[in-house]
Amino acid sequence: MHYDVNRAKYAIQYIVKSPYHSQLWRKVEAAVKKPRAMPFRDDQEPLNELIHIGRQNKGALANLRRLADSKRKTKTDYQREFMEAKRRRDRKYLKLQQLIAGTPMSLDEQREALVQQYVTWHSDRDRLLDSLEGVSWDDRNRELRKFWTDIERELDEAIQEFS
Repeated sequence: MHYDVNRAKYAIQYIVKSPYHSQLWRKVEAAVKKPRAMPFRDDQEPLNELIHIGRQNKGALANLRRLADSKRKTKTDYQREFMEAKRRRDRKYLKLQQLIAGTPMSLDEQREALVQQYVTWHSDRDRLLDSLEGVSWDDRNRELRKFWTDIERELDEAIQEFS
């Protein structure tokens, strides 16, 4: 099987980053079935390399699709999990504030309370990151996950105390 590895790598990266990845894959798979079609032009032109690979070996194209889907899934899963954890901390913090105050907070009060708390949390996080200069990326990320886990644990304990 003959193909340009760099163009294939660029094509996979292009698809992973594209919000139109499903449509691009459908177009690639349709073009593989046509004997002379090379439909991509301009910045999408390296995607023609995937068509070339698919015509030579459909299994190889299927493997590349699984690779691109897994890379795309990893990116979106991380973002989803990050935002889910952030919203969970926000809810816990607001619940704690309402338990302390004894009354529900308006939306403006909730927003203001969260903004003030973000300042505190982010300054603490920044101090932690500054103290981790020269530490490996994995150790840094591990400490950062521990930092946020500790905050959630403290919120849970405070909620239990005030309930």
